[in-house]
Amino acid sequence: MRSFDKIRNAFSTSLGFFGIILLFVLCFGFAIPSAAGDVIYTLDVPGINISIPDGFTAITRNTKETDPAFRTLKTYGLTIDDVVAFMKEKNAYLDAFDKNVEYEIVVMSETRDDFPDFNSLSDKRLTSLKSDFSPIFEDAGVKMNSYEIYQHLQKKFIKIEFRRTVEEDTTYGIMYFTVHGNTMVYVALHSYLGTVPASKDAMLKKVIDSVS
Repeated sequence: MRSFDKIRNAFSTSLGFFGIILLFVLCFGFAIPSAAGDVIYTLDVPGINISIPDGFTAITRNTKETDPAFRTLKTYGLTIDDVVAFMKEKNAYLDAFDKNVEYEIVVMSETRDDFPDFNSLSDKRLTSLKSDFSPIFEDAGVKMNSYEIYQHLQKKFIKIEFRRTVEEDTTYGIMYFTVHGNTMVYVALHSYLGTVPASKDAMLKKVIDSVS
């Protein structure tokens, strides 16, 4: 069994690579009840609607302690205040897991007055930012496997495939992020099974396309 401290170290660092509920799931070994059908969540901050796929259960800052998604965690002494405090610390607004805790979707956001709206930047300029981001990823121990521009109906996103290893634990994932107005939004898929399969890549694209 991987230790609590080790998992916390792996997923509580920069760039938001963390698993809020995973810390407790891996330590205590229980399953999370999954929702039936895609569910649309309205996140007041960053001011978006986003659809989370069938089979995932999400916790947001507005989740009630009586919500089935939280009920199991409560039996282990975790309060909703603990979760919300941790989400605030990491600028997270939604954390969703599939039934077997093999894949995680995280939505993070922060206000950035020092970064231009991506819609105002050319694809060439956004592509050139790769050289700026690479050392940031490297400093966090993250290997950037691919980098591309994705044109959403309303927003431009940068899409990055990555992997991160801490001791023997490797997390693979895909992250989309954008700056719209003065709000930076990250939507990331983490895989705890290995590289992200094409089916999950397509699933995340569907999530991104749902953002409004």
